[in-house]
Amino acid sequence: MKINFDDKEISAINDLGLPFDVTTDLNDDEYFLLDEKVAEAIMDHLDKNYDPTPKGKIYESIMDKISQY
Repeated sequence: MKINFDDKEISAINDLGLPFDVTTDLNDDEYFLLDEKVAEAIMDHLDKNYDPTPKGKIYESIMDKISQY
């Protein structure tokens, strides 16, 4: 499956250090690893009130796109 991420999302995903290119078709293993790592990143980018930081909002946007598949 191919998910269309914008430049900010691709940059945030690249910060996760995944061993594959998210701009190409993802196989099931890549999809599930991406989902797992983005979920962790959201949790890592919450402020003291558990609201997403600006980077956390980007990861939420990515998760919204992932969850459509």
